[in-house]
Amino acid sequence: MEIDAQAVHALAADMFWLFAQEVGVAEANRRVLDSEGVCLLEHRFDNELFLKHPIMDLADEDRLRFLHAVAREATTACEEERNLLGIIYLEDLVAGRSPDAGGIDTASLKITPSSWRSSHPLERTGSLCIRHPLPALVAVSSLPERRLIEVADTQTALGFQMPLFLQITDAGQASADTYFLAGYFVIPVPNAQQGDRWNGAILNSLRTVSGMTFQTPEGEIELAFDWDNAPAGTKRTVFQSLKRLLG
Repeated sequence: MEIDAQAVHALAADMFWLFAQEVGVAEANRRVLDSEGVCLLEHRFDNELFLKHPIMDLADEDRLRFLHAVAREATTACEEERNLLGIIYLEDLVAGRSPDAGGIDTASLKITPSSWRSSHPLERTGSLCIRHPLPALVAVSSLPERRLIEVADTQTALGFQMPLFLQITDAGQASADTYFLAGYFVIPVPNAQQGDRWNGAILNSLRTVSGMTFQTPEGEIELAFDWDNAPAGTKRTVFQSLKRLLG
């Protein structure tokens, strides 16, 4: 049997992000690297995963070869700090959600800062697409000039508008007039408990109460958030590789 590289990547991405949902993205990276991907093969996933990827229909030897390829794909992606984005569909980018994310209730996420500010003007562009557990993306009609953007449309994906930001690590073309952006989202939250709720919608994200400072090719950019009657948070500075955090 000839192994389909796209099918291997699709299963590796689903396995990695389902695993990351349970243990955290950084921990999933560490375990994949330490075990050379075997941790994903040994983990107990719901049957829905194998209905989506019918590997049990393969002959035993072919299934073993396929799963070893999945482990290698996940390991190589972590080693190369390459994002496991899964298969990207144009219809999902247009709809704002993938079928897997269709049933996510985002009502509890609708808590937004009273105001925010940036030390530098940010390009406001694109529409959010949630694909949970796979990484969320932003659909755009043209590629932005800088690596940090404000997402223009969150209403389509979340059902409400909010300040949401993306530190871009990857970009690609989905159609003649649609591009996708991937990376790490910056989500303002009033407290850690609210931040944890976002695990069920956008895993590839950093949550902050008061703000973050980014080191970009264009220089340092600081985001700051204000909250009415919310506890003060701790400002974080992002120096680590966002690609490594993404998986």
